[in-house]
Amino acid sequence: AHIQFGTLKVDIYSHFQAYIASSLNVYPIKGNYYLYKRVIKTSDGKYKAYYDNKTIYEDGKVTRIKDFDPDIKVSCSRGIHASTPFYYTGQGDSLIAVKIKTTDIITCQEGKVRCKAVTTIGEIKL
Repeated sequence: AHIQFGTLKVDIYSHFQAYIASSLNVYPIKGNYYLYKRVIKTSDGKYKAYYDNKTIYEDGKVTRIKDFDPDIKVSCSRGIHASTPFYYTGQGDSLIAVKIKTTDIITCQEGKVRCKAVTTIGEIKL
């Protein structure tokens, strides 16, 4: 496990909240995490994933991955990846904020979470 912001004394696979807090320094608010994702802007309020042109994000709407990889021990696999705004560099042309239900998180590894679904909040103007 990559721990950046604290010491973790619990099993990372059964205590995601503690692991996310110690690795990303973020905490859930009313059952949701607020994170970020680099994407390619296609039009105002619409974006596509950098690595997967089929996954579309639209302001105010939920993007759900149906064939996500449920393996909590795999970092980079099928699912939506999100992290802090400083994680992504050189990917896509836009940064969007997303809301993630704690129940939609599959795993947290290598400085990012992988999840089943996100709600796009909107573009961060840099």
